[in-house]
Parts: sequence; C-alpha cells; structure tokens
Amino acid sequence: MVAEPQLHITLLGEFGLVFRGKAAPSFSGDRPISLLAYLLLHRHTAVSRQHLAFTLWPDSSDSQARANLRNLFYTLRQTLPNADDYLAADAMTLQWRADASFVLDVAEFEAALAAATTAVSDADKVRWLETAVSTYTGDLLPGNYDDWIIPRREALRQAYHEALYQLVRLLEQEGNFRAAARYGHSLIQHDPLDETAYVQLMRLQAFSGDRAGVRRAYEQCAAILRRELDVEPGPATQAAYEQLLRLEAPTVPVRPPESRPTAIRPSPLPVPATPFIGREAELAHLAELLADPNCRLVTIVGPGGMGKTRLALQTAVGHQPVFADGVAWVALNAPQTPDQVAAAIAEALQYRQSGAGDAESELLHLLATRQLLLVLDNFEHLLPAADFLSRIVAETTAVKLLVTSRQPLELAEEWRFDLGELPVPAELAAETLAENSAVQLFMQSARRAASARPPGVADYPAIAHICQLVGGMPLGIELAASWVRLLSCAEIAQEIARSMDFLTVSQRHVPPRHRSLRAVFDYSWSLLTPAEQQILLRLSIFQGGFTREAAAEIAAADLPQLSALAERSLVQRTAVGRYSLHNIIRQYAHDHLQADPAVYQETAAQHGRYYLQWLAAQDAVLRGPGQKDGLTAVATELANVRAAWEWGTANQCCARLRRADFALFYFYELRGLIQDGEALFRLTAEALQAEALYGDAECQIAIWAMRTHQGYFLHRLGQTNVARDLLQQTVTQLEALGEEKTLSYSLRYLGLTAWVNGRFDEAFDLLQMSHELAGRCQDQWGVVISQAYLGVIMRGQGRLAEAVEQLTAVLSQAKAVGDPRLIAYTLLASGRTNFYAGNLAEADQQLASCLEIAQETNDLFNITNSSLYLGLVKQAEEDLTTARKLIQQSVALCTQTNDLFGLQDASISLGFLEIAAGDFPAARFRFQAILQMENQNQETLFLLPAIVGMAALQAREGNTVTALRWVFTVLEHPALHIEAKQRAETLCAELQERLTPDQITRAQQEALEQSLDAIVASIVGS
Repeated sequence: MVAEPQLHITLLGEFGLVFRGKAAPSFSGDRPISLLAYLLLHRHTAVSRQHLAFTLWPDSSDSQARANLRNLFYTLRQTLPNADDYLAADAMTLQWRADASFVLDVAEFEAALAAATTAVSDADKVRWLETAVSTYTGDLLPGNYDDWIIPRREALRQAYHEALYQLVRLLEQEGNFRAAARYGHSLIQHDPLDETAYVQLMRLQAFSGDRAGVRRAYEQCAAILRRELDVEPGPATQAAYEQLLRLEAPTVPVRPPESRPTAIRPSPLPVPATPFIGREAELAHLAELLADPNCRLVTIVGPGGMGKTRLALQTAVGHQPVFADGVAWVALNAPQTPDQVAAAIAEALQYRQSGAGDAESELLHLLATRQLLLVLDNFEHLLPAADFLSRIVAETTAVKLLVTSRQPLELAEEWRFDLGELPVPAELAAETLAENSAVQLFMQSARRAASARPPGVADYPAIAHICQLVGGMPLGIELAASWVRLLSCAEIAQEIARSMDFLTVSQRHVPPRHRSLRAVFDYSWSLLTPAEQQILLRLSIFQGGFTREAAAEIAAADLPQLSALAERSLVQRTAVGRYSLHNIIRQYAHDHLQADPAVYQETAAQHGRYYLQWLAAQDAVLRGPGQKDGLTAVATELANVRAAWEWGTANQCCARLRRADFALFYFYELRGLIQDGEALFRLTAEALQAEALYGDAECQIAIWAMRTHQGYFLHRLGQTNVARDLLQQTVTQLEALGEEKTLSYSLRYLGLTAWVNGRFDEAFDLLQMSHELAGRCQDQWGVVISQAYLGVIMRGQGRLAEAVEQLTAVLSQAKAVGDPRLIAYTLLASGRTNFYAGNLAEADQQLASCLEIAQETNDLFNITNSSLYLGLVKQAEEDLTTARKLIQQSVALCTQTNDLFGLQDASISLGFLEIAAGDFPAARFRFQAILQMENQNQETLFLLPAIVGMAALQAREGNTVTALRWVFTVLEHPALHIEAKQRAETLCAELQERLTPDQITRAQQEALEQSLDAIVASIVGS
C-alpha cells in the first residue's frame, strides 16, 4: 500500500501548506512562497540558479540577485518541513525533487483536465471536468505580482474557464439543465461581464422551465453591466431574454433530404509555405467548437500578424475528413466588395453560377443540404456582407463557417474566438526555451533564412528577448528571423528596440501587407475612422495599461469608442474596467502620435496632469485604513505614474509634484523599494535644481522636499552620515522658505540620524520640533509618527518605563489614524521596549500582532523587524531553533530589499545567536563584517554591540582582560544604546567574576587610554 503523502500544498486561491495534518504557520512574506511556487510549477526540471535569480530580482545586479537567491533558498529550507525530502540543490541549479511524495492542487487540477481530454465517454469527461473545477478554488497566488507568475495564472484561469464551458455544454447535451445551470453560474462569477454566459444561463433556465431564473439571470447581467461599464445589455442579449422569458423551445434544424445532389468539389486547400508550430490549445478549442451542433459560425478575431490565417488553414486541413462535402477555402485578400462574397464562395467551390438570377439565393440553394466547412479568410473589409453569412446559417442544415477577421462580425450566430500572441518565454534555461513555441517559430524561420549558419543554443537568450519585444506576435517573430543571414540575434533585438520599421522583408511569396509590421498596421489603421485614429494614437501615451476613466480624460475615448477599438483587436480588455495596447500596436500608434509634436505634447501633458493628480489622491488612502488597496492601485499604475512624474519633472511642474511626492515616497517605503526610491528622488531634485529659476519659492520647496525623501532613503541604505549632512541642508533651506509641513519631515529624519549615532538629546529636541510643526500644520499622521519616534529615543536612552507609557498612548492614536504601517510600527516599538524591559510575554504578543498586520499589506520593513525581535524573544526563552529561523528570515528580507540599516541590526543579533549556539567562527564573521563597513566610523548603534560580541569571543579564547577592557570602553561611551548596554553589562559581570581585583583595575585604566577606533583597528587588522 502506498503511504499517504504527508505534505499538501495549495497555490490556487490563498497559499496553504499542511504537513502531517497540521498547517505550517511559519511561512511569511511573499518571497519564500514565490520561490516555493516557482520550483513546484517547474518541478519536472532543474532550474538554473542564474535564471531563477534574474526572474525573481530582474532589477538587481547579477551578483546581488544571486546573493538574494542564496539567502531566500536558505530561508525556504529552514521554513519548509523536512525540506531535504523535497528540495534538491547543487552549485548551478535548484529543483523540487521529482520523486517527492506530496499533493499539489495545481497538479491535481491539470491532471483532471488531462484525464478529461482523453476520456472516451462523455460521462467520464463530465466526471473529470467536475473534479477539475472543484479543485480550482481561486487564481494562482492572487496576491503575488511577480512578472513570471502572471502568464501562468492567466493560463490556469483560461483552462478553468474552458473546463466550465465544456461542463455546461456536455450537461446541456445530456438534458441535465439544472446541473448545467449551476456551472453556468460559476462561469458568470469567473467573468461577470461576459454577456454570452448570461444568455447561455438564461437558455438553461428556460429549458428547466424556470421563468423566474431567466429573469434573475438577465437582471443580474443588466445590473453588473450598469455598475461596471455604465451600459445596458446588448441587443442580442435583450432579444434572447425576451424570447426565453416566454420559455420558447429551441429551434429544431431541418432534417436533410434522403437523396443528396451530386457532390461538389472545393478547390484544394492552399499549401502553407512553412510548417505549423504551437497553438495546440487553440486548435483543440476550435475543434471542440466546430464539433458543437449549436455552433455554426466561428470568427477568429485578432490584430494583423497574429496568425489568424495560419491557424484557420491548419484547422481546415484537420477537418477535411470530418465534413462529407469537404472544406472550402475562400481567400478574401483581393479588393472584393460585399456584393461579391457569394461569387468568391462559388469560385472556391468550383461552381459556375448561372448568372440568371440572384447569386446569393442560387448559392444558398446549392448549399442547402451540404455538409461543408466554409473558411472565409480576411473578412474585416467586407463586414456589410455579414448578413449573408447569417442567411447561410439560417437556410442550410449542415454548413459551418470559420471566418478570420480583425474585428467581429457582430452577428447573433457568431461564436467569437479571440486569438492572442504566442506565449513569450519567461525562463532563460536552454531546455525550457527549446520547448517554447515562440522560440521554435523563430528557429524554424531562421533556418530557412540562413540554413548554412542557423542560430544555436547560445542565441536563445537574445531570441527570447526578440520574442518579448514583438510581444509574441508570430509575424513579428518571422520578420525578425529573416535577418539572421546578416545580423546576430543580439543585433536584431537592438534594431527592433530602436524602431519597428526594421521588421520588414521583401520575399515575393509574402503578401504585400505582411512584408512589414508597419504595412500590417497601416492596413488596420486605414479601416479606422479619423476619430478612432486620434483616440488610438492618444491611447499610446499610456504605459502598462489604463482604466476607462483615464482613457476618457486623456484620449477623449468614451465607452463605445473604446469598445469599437477592442472589437477590432487594437485594444485589449485585461480586467474589469482596465485596458491595454499590444506592445507593437502601441509602438505603431506612438509613432503616429510623435509625428505631430503639438498633439504629442498636449497628450503627454494631459497624461502627466491626470496621473499626478491621481497619485496625490492616493496619499490619504495610503496613510489610512485602505492602505492595502492603495498599494495595489499604485502598483498597477506605477508605469503611468513614473511617466507622469518624469513629465512633471521635465516641465518644472513643482506644485503638482509637491502634492504627489509623499504618496510616491510612501509607496516606495511600504514596498521596500529603498534603492529605487533614493535614486528617483535624487534624480528629481537634480533635474529641478538644474532648471529652477532663482527666487521661485515653489520650485525651491519642491527641490528640498525631494532631498528630504532622498535623505530618508539614504538612512535606510545604511548611509546615515551622508543622510545627516543632506538633511541638515534641507532643514536650513526649508526654514528659510517657511515650509513648515515638509520641515517637520526633515527634522524627523534628521532626528533619526542623531539617534543612530547615540546623540539622544539632539534627537529628542529634533523630534519635539517635528512634533510641534506637524501639530501646527494639522498633520495628524506626522504628529503620531513623531511621538512614536520619541518613544524609540526614550528606549534607546534606557528610559524603558517612560517609553512603554509613551508608546501605549501612541498606539491608540495610530489606530485612530488607521494606517496599518503606523499601527504595526508602534506595536514593533512597544514590543522591542518590553523585550528590553524583560516583559517577554507582552513583547511576544505585540511583535506577533505587528507581524500579522505587516503581512496583510506585505509591509517588508515591519515583517523584517518583527521577525528579528520575535527571534530575540525566542532566544531569551532558549528556543534557539525558532530564533534562528526568524532572525535568518529577517536577514534574507533585508538583503532582498537592500535595507543595509536593517541588515546590520539583524546581523548583530545573528552573531550573538551563533555565540549562544556555540558556532564561534560564524559569530566572528558576522561581527567583523559590521566592523569592516566603511561607513561605520561614527555609526555607534551597530559599532558598539559588534565590539561587545568580539569581546565575548575574546573571553572564550582566554583573553579575558582584553575582553573586559573593550567592554569597559563600550560602557563609557556616551552614545551607548540600551541594546548594547544590556549585553555589555551582562558580559562585564561574567568577566569580572573570572578576574582578580588588580586585573579588573588594570582593565579599567587601559580602557580609559584606548579609543574606540583603536579597538576597531585591532579587530579588523587581526
């Protein structure tokens, strides 16, 4: 008997991990879960460390990303129960063990779908599909926004949607209308804006005799469309509702006559110039649609160059044996007019029309009883002839239509099949890239272009970049590959990045409108009205998508116009109320926009003003109870926000920047983007300073506001002395300018730099001034954070009872403000204070509450610090195993976010933990690393405890007098924080018990003669 797997992992919906029947509570933060998910979802192959580091930290240097990965993998191994049973690692790769016994919901979902695909009977298929949809409890890790996971999440969403659709269809065919309706409701929950799903549900309710159910489904559809899109249901939906409300039976198709006319002979299908690659899922979906008796007209819709014709041709080839009268290919590339469609179909059937009457009626008479697939390619310029296709469906019994078009036909009979790009490779491992259909298409096309010297495995990264640049568009990939006879793959990528005009060929077999991407889009552009052209070029100003409201404000695009562009596949709807442009379409439209400098500047200004105003409005959200939603909103719009910020900087829009600066600062702080934040505000200040007019007070205030934010981030990066010098300048300038609110922030951050270096009185005075200014400016958030910092300074001074009282009062005020970060920080400060006061139970409870709140908003600062001090509590309770896990998690998070200040704090604590565990070489490494940092010559917060740690190691090596001399030096230092003081006093007492009075006196005298710098020099030089 096979043992039941002990490990169960859930990635669909919320993350969950159960080991031996118990939930594993130790996973915290997105990063360990992201790494675990990546290894699980790529469990069939070893993953390159280099590729994985780049995937998880794309904006970091290679060395930094690999260091981050090492720390994160270490954290994962410490967190995952029985990790060695599941994780394998060597110097080059990481992998989830293929032979591991575990249960993964994604694997169960995919296995059920695969079983449904191969099921022989409909009953078995229904059973497996029901298993699949019951397993899908939500999107793949919905709170994770890593670039690599988004395509996989969307693919699983689509698979779930397709499974629901198949279930509804199969159950309806069985006559099990009530069961089909249940899954129809699930389809609507999955995509509440899909009107076809409501029509389908109404039909099922009608077949069940449930007139009230028909009405409920329609009213739900209408209510959601009004709320989300401010529109009414479409005419087809309304017509279906009116018919089904009467519970009318479905139309029964006419039975074909027993005698059949002489078979027709469609012309042979075109022979494709290239083999067919990829699109397996699309082929299977089209085959299912064409097998559905209710589906008579399918339109493959997509922008030019997406491969509609090639997919339709491959579908036609595969269906020749299915249709008794064959498959007819109707090419509509030539400049036919709508009244010539019937003639084009007749020509494809090799049927000579009599010319005696109505050509359409004659053709319909010919097709009346045929079992035939008609494929009409490139129908977008013949849309007025769409009504004739309706007649074909209505007046024939077994003819099916497969149409390709850049926009849908808008017929009630139409089943729309949207064709997107090929999946773009997200991984750089050679074996993974070799299996990617976009890369395979490039390689195949390149071999034809340069058979003597085709690209090799070494070119895969550049090929992947090419596929990304063209957004997975098949035509773009083929055009790019045609250049390999002259350029390397890396050079091709560079040329595409410069201009889409590079993507052009001159082969005679290629239709003129497919010889360049510009020609492809010139054709689509020509089909637009002037008003639609203006809207599309203005939409190209957006970065990374946009909302309907933004489109209306910036591009003057109302919902019908936006919908019209979406129908033409020029705009994509990516979520409820959110849209985007395909990368290549955006580049084409942006070229048109830049061709008119006046329109470009006007559009850029509208975009900049809109998003700076929008960002300013997020300030209150980010500092209040809605912080989590605010963070998601800003993250979604970050590319647009950054573009608007650059516009505002370039155009010296100082007032607009000032209104939005704190929201952007706080977003970077809350998301742990410390290095990015420092760079952004430094570059903004430099740009404003270079152009600012003398005496322009607004611009001067903006400059020093940016410098204030820069100073804070410098402090977080561990450059406290540099931060202090800069913040002293900001204080002087802002005092002269009379800008009190920003001055209160500068004073607050300057107080932090004084606190770090043990200048407690100075820090206290600065924080008091910050507090008073914030109160005068009615900045309640600033009042509360200043009071919290005052409590931290009291703690540093050893005034623990006062600090606890101060922070207790602050906590109630923080809760009134509602900012989760502010509440969590106050709990963190209280927990740390109680820890140093010896109140371990209170400390544990407050730090655990801080961690819980911080995890809800993914507040990395408070996650890092609460983990660290919870680890210290566990160490005090002599639970060294749990302490190590928590402190190492803190080290890993600090490394991930480049939080050098936090990293030093965590490293000191880890050093003392190593001493407690008996690993003295590891402890020595930690303390020496702190003492060797170049900027530590005055930052006593970490310098002094590192010396105490080295003194403890000296004592264990028998150098007790030296150790005591160092401890006396530390205890006499005026900048000694409570953290270091407690450790030094404990060690001092231990050392004095081992020495004679003379030795103690000698150590005290020598301590007076030895400077701190001399001690550091002797340690670093040893």
